[in-house]
Amino acid sequence: MKTKELPKNRWTAILLLFTVYCVLFINPAGAQNYDNPDTIVVARDGTGQFRTITDAIEVCRAFMDYHKVIYIKKGTYKEKLIIPQWLQNIELCGEDRNETIITYDDHANILMDARFWPAETSRQLIAMGERQKLGTFRSFTVRVDANDITFKNLTIENNAAKLGQAVALHTQGDRLTFVNCRFLGNQDTVYTGMPATRLYFSDCYIEGTTDFIFGPSTAWFENCQIYCKINSYITAASTPQESDYGYIFNNCTITCAPDVTKVYLGRPWRDYGYTLFMHCTLPKEIRPEGWHHWQKEREQTARYLEFENNGPGAATDKRVPWSRQLTKKEAQAITLDNVFQRNDKWKKEFVCGTSVLNSCKKANTQEDNGEDQLSNPAAKVVSTELIRTSQSWDGVELPDYFKGRPELVAVKYVFPAGQKLGWHHHVAMNYGVLVQGELTIIGLDGKTKVVHEGEAVVEMVGTVHHGENRGTKDCILYMFYLSQKDLPLAVQHPDIPLN
Repeated sequence: MKTKELPKNRWTAILLLFTVYCVLFINPAGAQNYDNPDTIVVARDGTGQFRTITDAIEVCRAFMDYHKVIYIKKGTYKEKLIIPQWLQNIELCGEDRNETIITYDDHANILMDARFWPAETSRQLIAMGERQKLGTFRSFTVRVDANDITFKNLTIENNAAKLGQAVALHTQGDRLTFVNCRFLGNQDTVYTGMPATRLYFSDCYIEGTTDFIFGPSTAWFENCQIYCKINSYITAASTPQESDYGYIFNNCTITCAPDVTKVYLGRPWRDYGYTLFMHCTLPKEIRPEGWHHWQKEREQTARYLEFENNGPGAATDKRVPWSRQLTKKEAQAITLDNVFQRNDKWKKEFVCGTSVLNSCKKANTQEDNGEDQLSNPAAKVVSTELIRTSQSWDGVELPDYFKGRPELVAVKYVFPAGQKLGWHHHVAMNYGVLVQGELTIIGLDGKTKVVHEGEAVVEMVGTVHHGENRGTKDCILYMFYLSQKDLPLAVQHPDIPLN
């Protein structure tokens, strides 16, 4: 029996239905719309939307104009992770600094295989004939090519055998922030790879053997722990001559492995290397001369500085003559305003969300309007209280959202006069009520809005700003959010110190 031929319009309809079926059912993850500020959850055990960080990065929209959080649950993620240049405003937030681990094991002397590299690199390798070594700059575990990326509460590790340089973190982008992270490795752990880019490390742990913080970027390390695993050099700055600043370590602590006896603060990888240690604790293992020239002629150009360090390794009487101590007047000029000065006002955003530096407490607490600065910008929030419920205001159960039942979250903040609190909003509209005091809300554009006692506070999706208590009594603020059950509120608000 001859089959009757379907009209062309019926074939078109069938093809259309088949396409819809494929999109909706065969690849549901790809069909999901991630072009929004909602948090993406990554979990190796399959309880998140993705099992790898790379897959989560892939669904993020290019050049996002809102803040996107990728929340990474505890686990070990063996990935060679690249944050591409076309992404921005992404925050990778781990569940636990010590148990959320991104790791890989490449080192400089591994032989490259053309099959595992992009097409252009592969063609170049094949043309070379003999297999080439990987080299230091391809050995990274994480490479950040993008601007405006934040890492929080996680570990980046290169656990390669000690057979060559092995980079854990390789940065290329500008305005990168690292808060409460660990960087584990041996030689060349952290490579700040692009001149004129600005990096901020706060409350981080960095370990290594030789030159384990190196490169040409401008980087500020605040309240970080630097752990030396062997007798060697901590830093190897290659700051360009035209850059006023290179590496600045403020309020940091250097510690050493038990068998370590002599460590240099740094040596210049290139001419004009800039490194400053100020208000840091230096152990007895620091060499009396402090610094090494690497090559004799670099003594003429190296910019190696110290100011008011403490500890048994801080004595300055035997320091090399081509390094020097800052004067108090010079030290007063070492602020985030000056070090990161550009027209983009980047430091205004992250200072509000992280610890305020001791050396620049007056920096950027207000716009330049002639008013007095806040008296105590680094004060802690007096208290917070978290209340969760799975019902709406009228008692109706909230519908399922993502892979679990959502909760209505109420957060009570109490913070004193002179205190400022930074927060990020990644969900839809947030609503709050100020029940006591007077709150000044400052947006990224510098505009201010004063909320008085009894008035409502409403914020829109994707905004980033901070509030200041400029009054004379404690502010008490209640904020209400829609969250997901068992998902830490820090995903929505990474800068709020909840109890």
